Amino acid sequence: MSHAREWRSSLTTTLLMVILLSSLLHLFFEYSRVGAIRVFPDTPAPAPKQEDLVKKYFAAGNFPLVGKGISDSKRTVPSCPDPLHN
Repeated sequence: MSHAREWRSSLTTTLLMVILLSSLLHLFFEYSRVGAIRVFPDTPAPAPKQEDLVKKYFAAGNFPLVGKGISDSKRTVPSCPDPLHN
């Protein structure tokens, strides 16, 4: 019985220490927040238009295979798997 009581006592002590440490860390991080200093520009930048974003991300009509057949493609088919001979 002495061994079980000793084990339970050490488990209780360890559990209390973990709870105490986590509570202290929580309080430290909760109350030690530092606010960022924001500097706003004098003149705000113009908002991007929807068309500009489409042109930026989709290159607005620069698709190489539009209106062409498969045989008009410039891509060559390798004749063998060795990159040295292609």
